[in-house]
Amino acid sequence: MVGGFRTGWGRSARRMGADTSSAQLPQEEQDKFARFLLAELESEQRWAELLSRPESEDLLERLADEALAAHRAGRTQPLNIEEL
Repeated sequence: MVGGFRTGWGRSARRMGADTSSAQLPQEEQDKFARFLLAELESEQRWAELLSRPESEDLLERLADEALAAHRAGRTQPLNIEEL
């Protein structure tokens, strides 16, 4: 049980495309999975709230302009996923 939260996480897991076979996991693993899902959902909600603020649009536009300027000035390099 995660903070009194035992059964409702399955609906969220399905909404997020998680494999429903997680119900076959031992209870401790189900609890870990539930905590992970809750953290992901809370994170998504925080990002949605932050990005919905009017000042976020200005900040994101400024960051995009800086990134484009850096790219045009040759100060960027291709991302090599193999090196991550």
